[in-house]
Amino acid sequence: MRLIPVVFILISLFSPYILGFKRKLVQRLNPDCGQKCLGIPGALVHVAASGPNDTIHHVWDFFGKPTVFLASTPPNTSFTIDWDKFFEEKADSWKFSVDPDYVFAFVLDKLVEYDDFNNTAVYDPSTSGQRTIMPAESFSWSIIENTEVDENEVTTVLNGTYGGANKTEPSGHVIVKLSAYSNKQHGNFTPHLYHTNNDTQIDIVLDKMPSRYNHSRYACEIAVFNTNEDPSLQQIRRRKLDDEHSPGLFHLTEVLTTDAERYRGYIEWRSAAFTSPNRATVNSTDITDSKAVKISKPTESFRSSGVYAYFGKELDNTPANNIVISFGTVGDGYYKLTNFLSWTALVGIGIPAEENFSLLVLLVLGIGLGIPAILVIISMGCIVSRRINRTRDSLLAGH
Repeated sequence: MRLIPVVFILISLFSPYILGFKRKLVQRLNPDCGQKCLGIPGALVHVAASGPNDTIHHVWDFFGKPTVFLASTPPNTSFTIDWDKFFEEKADSWKFSVDPDYVFAFVLDKLVEYDDFNNTAVYDPSTSGQRTIMPAESFSWSIIENTEVDENEVTTVLNGTYGGANKTEPSGHVIVKLSAYSNKQHGNFTPHLYHTNNDTQIDIVLDKMPSRYNHSRYACEIAVFNTNEDPSLQQIRRRKLDDEHSPGLFHLTEVLTTDAERYRGYIEWRSAAFTSPNRATVNSTDITDSKAVKISKPTESFRSSGVYAYFGKELDNTPANNIVISFGTVGDGYYKLTNFLSWTALVGIGIPAEENFSLLVLLVLGIGLGIPAILVIISMGCIVSRRINRTRDSLLAGH
């Protein structure tokens, strides 16, 4: 029991070196919008994450196509919105007082329910099967939680409903939880993604959505925008360290920009979505991502999004790619079996954090292995010392 205080003292001493520097988080909801935002479905959250050398701006826009917009700027750079221009979907309604060094954005373009008659668990937009395409800008969004959990995390939760073009189609709920962080750490809920302080974590839940077909599954189409010179994306799947945070989930999928520059962006998720609010491995299902496809003339399709609000007429010259994310496993009973699906991903600037054992585990392993080793060494030392003393006593007695 005496070792417990020592463990916590060591954790407190080494945590700053493991977690790195902390960013100061300042959150604003619909900044300077005032009366103009009243009665309009949607919300926009701006989080300024300030560090010693830069500020990461997280802009979560849910007035049009849901957009997670990240910008790296010099310190003390401010972000402003011309709300009249923004609501009229005019260009350049988002401004920074100093041009960002780098921008990376994730846009939820469409949610798709499709009839997986062949039970492949992969949605292919080029096929002619039955499907219902729900444009993400057609959802009605409202904030159900907007909190600063503590100095280490800012979280916003939104609820989206879809009623189709005439607002009368059956609709469940799409719940989106967004978080920004001050330091490097594992997330506090499954799948416990290992985030940096340059990340937004997005958690998407499809709850009680309709099953219009006998073999209904869901997929989503996302768009990725960035300011790299190379427009291509690298998609990799790699094994992860199977630690105490997410046992049984062995793979990570990463979508990375490919420029060998100072600034890069990425999206990262574990290999599993979950089909129950109880996010245990037994309730997991597969995630399949299509090959990224270049979007030509994105201005036509993304005018009602944060990326157009910032890039404006330059959006057609901005690297943009489309990726289809499919959820499900062959033979899993389709979406209607549980009427629940959740997917969690990180959207970040830089490179993904490398998984490692937590400091507590390392200390426990060190203590658990180190103390027996020390005892063995001490015991061997005592034995050797006694033998030396006996030999010396025998030599002295012989004289």
